[in-house]
Amino acid sequence: MVYVEEKKVYLTANQQFFCYINDIPRVIERLKELYDAESVDFDEERYTEEGIDRFFEVPPETPLDRSSWDEDSVHNWENLPGPVLFERYGHYAQIYCEGCRDHKVDPTYQGFRDWLSALKDTSDDFSTASF
Repeated sequence: MVYVEEKKVYLTANQQFFCYINDIPRVIERLKELYDAESVDFDEERYTEEGIDRFFEVPPETPLDRSSWDEDSVHNWENLPGPVLFERYGHYAQIYCEGCRDHKVDPTYQGFRDWLSALKDTSDDFSTASF
C-alpha cells in the first residue's frame, strides 16, 4: 500500500509521492470522511468526476504553506497528485473552487494547476501572491 522514505509517504503500487509523514493525521481524517461519504450516498451534485468537492473549504486555522511554493511552481505543480495539491495549497484551492462555482464550471486538478501557474505569472513570488 504505502512506504516511508525520508519522511515522505509513497504509494507502493507506483512509487508515487503521496504525502509527508507529518500529514498522516490529516490524511487519515480525510480518508475517514471519504469512507463515510461512500458508505452513505455519494453526493454526485457536490463532487466532480475526479472526486473534487465543489464546495471545498480549508479550515480557517490552516496555515499557508509558503515553503513549497518555489519548489512546486518550478514544475507547474505537476509533481503533486491532485489531492496532495489541494491539501498543500488549500487556501488557493478554496478560492479556485469558489471561482469555478461562480463561473458554473467544474473544478479539475489540471485546471487548478493552470490557475496557480497564471497566479505565479502575475506575481514575482509567493509573498506577493495574495488573496
